[in-house]
Amino acid sequence: TGKHVAEFIYQVIICRHECPKQILSDRETYFQNEIVDGLLKQFEIKQLLSMP
Repeated sequence: TGKHVAEFIYQVIICRHECPKQILSDRETYFQNEIVDGLLKQFEIKQLLSMP
């Protein structure tokens, strides 16, 4: 779900490494939702989407 994706991005990527400038993902709904969008906006991370 979007909540799990947001938790993973925060706990595994941001907290363990550093805040990325951009993240590349596919177009699945669990990557494109309000929770993930809010997290990316808060940390000023640009989301790049792969081609369908």
